Amino acid sequence: MVEKISLNVVVPSLNLEHNFLIPAEMNVEGAAALILRALMEEYPGVGQRAAAGAHLMQMSTGKLLNSGCNFRQLGIAQGEKLLLM
Repeated sequence: MVEKISLNVVVPSLNLEHNFLIPAEMNVEGAAALILRALMEEYPGVGQRAAAGAHLMQMSTGKLLNSGCNFRQLGIAQGEKLLLM
């Protein structure tokens, strides 16, 4: 079974916060793409332009997450709050 991590993602452009279950071994770039795909399905106005160059930032530290690393490598814990930019 694939271990998943629960992340709270704040999306300021839509003025919302969602909880996502992401595979813990997925890299940040893949997770951002997965999150954007889910948001585009729920909010069609997001559009493809938002998908290009999306980044995740750890809100507790203000650090931009390395897109090539996975959440386990970065020490991201269950329930961590991230900002989608």
